[in-house]
Amino acid sequence: MALADMRRREPAAARMLIEAKASGEPAEVRLALIELMRFGLNAEDAPFLKSLATDRSGKVQDLAGRLLARLGEHGHSSEGGAEDPAVELAVFIGEGKSGFIRRRTTYTPAKLKSRRRKSAAPNCSRPAIWSTSPDGSASRNPNSSEPGSSAPTTTLIS
Repeated sequence: MALADMRRREPAAARMLIEAKASGEPAEVRLALIELMRFGLNAEDAPFLKSLATDRSGKVQDLAGRLLARLGEHGHSSEGGAEDPAVELAVFIGEGKSGFIRRRTTYTPAKLKSRRRKSAAPNCSRPAIWSTSPDGSASRNPNSSEPGSSAPTTTLIS
């Protein structure tokens, strides 16, 4: 584990060595090398970790994304900039309409289609449904009250 010790003492030099060595190695070796990046992780590591978003191995991509998340960065880049987190989270929210006379827009957790999306989704154990009416007011659906709450409906006026 000489490389791990080097990463702890001289993170920049170890990163340069990992960058040079990782590209020609099989996926499991690349994964082990990238795991060493967690020692002494800093903002200077972000460009290399972002470059791993296009790696051949999904495991390497996921690990690089987790390390970038620890740095407060995003693993996906579009046109050279970080992807907007709101767009990324919008995938997990479904929009619908309800009511015939009092028309409302409802927001519910979206049904996730793939196992990968399910594992990346925030914990949505109970559906929290919010409705917005055409006048701009928002209210919580009375059928989905929070545990321990005596008043099941909350209305927000924007």
